[in-house]
Amino acid sequence: MRYEVKLMIINEFSFEAEIYDYLWGSKDYSAEVKRLVEIFRGFGVRRVLDIGCGTGGHALTLGGLGYFVVGLDVSFNMVRKALSKAKDRRVDIDFVVGDMRRLPFRLCVFDAVYCLGFTTHHLTG
Repeated sequence: MRYEVKLMIINEFSFEAEIYDYLWGSKDYSAEVKRLVEIFRGFGVRRVLDIGCGTGGHALTLGGLGYFVVGLDVSFNMVRKALSKAKDRRVDIDFVVGDMRRLPFRLCVFDAVYCLGFTTHHLTG
């Protein structure tokens, strides 16, 4: 991805972080998380990576159910908000700023990876 395009995406999500929860804060993540849990149980999943975690809706819900979750987002502001929400809810989750095309993790760290929402349409080439 060209640097200019990547910077534009980062800036877009950094701006959206300020209004994201106003737009999506009333979203009920429980149905989507319930389906993830059904899948995870069938495979013995305990460690999960949430790519494009935004402000942490899915990750926080899974973390509250006892999963070890790491949320990854390209936007520092999204990660900052997710960390604040985790602290407020007393949910122990790690959130990391990073690019999903170059994951900053070793192989086989996670049992499962998911990517929901407005993330993959930003991938090019």
